[in-house]
Amino acid sequence: QAELKQQLVENCHAEVRQQWPQPVADWVINGGEQFELLMSREQSILKVTLPPKQSLNPNVDTVRWQQPHQQNDVGEAQRLAAAISVDPVLSGETWFFLNKSSSLQEGAKLHVWVPTEQGAFSAVLIPYQSVVWYAGQPWAYLRMDEQRFQRISLLNGHDSVEGIYLQQGFHPGDAVVTSGAQTLLSEEFKWQIHDEDDDDD
Repeated sequence: QAELKQQLVENCHAEVRQQWPQPVADWVINGGEQFELLMSREQSILKVTLPPKQSLNPNVDTVRWQQPHQQNDVGEAQRLAAAISVDPVLSGETWFFLNKSSSLQEGAKLHVWVPTEQGAFSAVLIPYQSVVWYAGQPWAYLRMDEQRFQRISLLNGHDSVEGIYLQQGFHPGDAVVTSGAQTLLSEEFKWQIHDEDDDDD
């Protein structure tokens, strides 16, 4: 009976190692503090699947995530290991990341920002509350002075969980309108319509 029990335990361990990479499999098999943190949901494991034909930059150790429709609920997760098996339907690389920054519900869908560039680039962050949409593309307003504003396209920006990084159009120290951008857009087109009506006279 002891041998049978031992065989069952070994079979369970083998099944765990077939499903989970190290160190996750070791946490499950050996228990300990890290396993308790996961079981109590103080920490969680994120499964991130990249688009087809894309690979994770080997220099990337951290990704950032955001809860859908909750722009202020963001966090970071550290790379653990690549998944042992890949979903044949999704077909992209799949990686596991350890999230220590916030409690998440099991199975929650997240927006995840995975760096693709090797090294840093110079850009200005435009927060999402500054973004307005017009003609199918995102825009933000630059405050030129107390009375003048300029609308700048963000179409060539880089999306992230914090906002849109823009390398051209804004410069460090520029005053980005963070409140009332939608009102500015409405006012801009109200004046355009008014000018067109005057031209018809």
